[in-house]
Amino acid sequence: MGLRQSVKKETDIFSGEEFSSNAVRLSNREIIAATVIVITVLFLLLPMAWRKLEPFESEKNFRIAEKYRDDYWAFKLWSDAACKKYPVVFLGDSVIWGMYSDNESSLPAKINAAAGTEMVANLAIDGLHSLALKGLLEKYATEIKNKTVILHFNPLWLNSPEYDLSGISPARPNHPRLLPQFLGKPRAYDEDFGARMDVLREQNLHFFSLLNHIRLVYFDNSDFKEWMTEHPYSNPAKELLGKVDYCEKEKNQNSTVSWERNNIPKQNWSWIPLEKSRQWNAFLEVLALLKKNDDNVMVLAGPINKHMLTDESRAKYEQLQACISVALKKQGVPCLLAPDMPSDVYADASHPLEKGYGIIAVELIKTGFLDEAAGQSLSKRMAVKAN
Repeated sequence: MGLRQSVKKETDIFSGEEFSSNAVRLSNREIIAATVIVITVLFLLLPMAWRKLEPFESEKNFRIAEKYRDDYWAFKLWSDAACKKYPVVFLGDSVIWGMYSDNESSLPAKINAAAGTEMVANLAIDGLHSLALKGLLEKYATEIKNKTVILHFNPLWLNSPEYDLSGISPARPNHPRLLPQFLGKPRAYDEDFGARMDVLREQNLHFFSLLNHIRLVYFDNSDFKEWMTEHPYSNPAKELLGKVDYCEKEKNQNSTVSWERNNIPKQNWSWIPLEKSRQWNAFLEVLALLKKNDDNVMVLAGPINKHMLTDESRAKYEQLQACISVALKKQGVPCLLAPDMPSDVYADASHPLEKGYGIIAVELIKTGFLDEAAGQSLSKRMAVKAN
C-alpha cells in the first residue's frame, strides 16, 4: 500500500482562494518583516555603507569644485570633515569661495597664509544666498557646532526683488533644492508639485541625497537610462569604482582683469530695505541657527564695488550698509563692513581679485576675532612677518 503525502492547503491572501504548492508563500507578518528589512537596507544601511566605501580626501586650502556646487551629499562630507579638522569655518557664496582666484588665493586661504597654519575651512558655495544657506545648515551642514564661524553676507542679493526672492514674477533661483518647498516657499519659485516632492524626499532621506550624488558625480548628472543610451558600451559598475576628486582643479589661475577692462556698465540698483527683504530675514534665521548651535559668529558684510554704482545707487547702498551695521549690533553680533577698495581690485559688482582678498584679510585679522581660535595675536604675527 502506497503512502499518502499530506498536503497542507492555504488561502491566497490576494484572491482568497485555497491553493497547495511547493512555492514559498509569505504570510502577512512575513511580508511586513521583509518590507521593513528592504527599507532599512536601502534607506539607512546603504547611505552609511557608501560613506565608508567612498573615500573623501581634502588637501591644503580645499574647496568644493564648482561643478559639484549642487552636490549636497559631497558638501556634507566636506563640512563634517572640516568641523573635525579646523577651528574656524567660513560660510558664504562665491565671493568667499573665490570665483576669480585659485585655491591658494581665496579669502580663507589668505587668512591661513597670515596665520602660518591651516585654521580656516572654506565652506562657501557658488550662488549660496541666505535662504539657501538656511536650508544647507538645517539639512546638510549639521556638524557646525561650538565652532568659530565667519559668516559672509553679500548685499548683492538685495539689489532687486528678483535676487531677494521677494518678487512675484516666476524665477529660477540658485540652489532651489535648498529652499522651502511648501511652507515658506518664495512666491517666485514656481516648480511643479512633483518636483518639489522630489526635493522634499532628498532633503529628509539620505538615500535620495545619495542617488542625486551618484547621478551627478558618476553619470554626468543624467538619469541612468539616458546615460546607458549615450554610453552603450560602458560598464556602470566600473564608473562607480572610479575615484572622485572633489577639490577645485579648473581654476588654477588668478584673474587680473578688472570690471572696467571687461567694460561692465555702471548699475543703478535701488536696493531692498532690510525690513522688506526676504534674504535679510533668512540671514537673521541663519544667525539664530548658529547661535543655537553655540557657534561664535562674526559677520563680514560685503564687499560691494561702489565704483560700479551710479551716484544715486551708491548713496542708497551706503544707507543700507549703515542699517546692516546697526541691525547686527542689536543682535549682539560683531560685524566687519568690508573696506572700500580701489576700482582695479574688483572683477565685477562684488567679487574681488586676489589683491582685494589680501586687503580684506588684513582687515579681518585686525579685528582680533580670530586670535582666540589661532592661539596667538595674528595682527602681531602679521606685523613681525612684514618686518
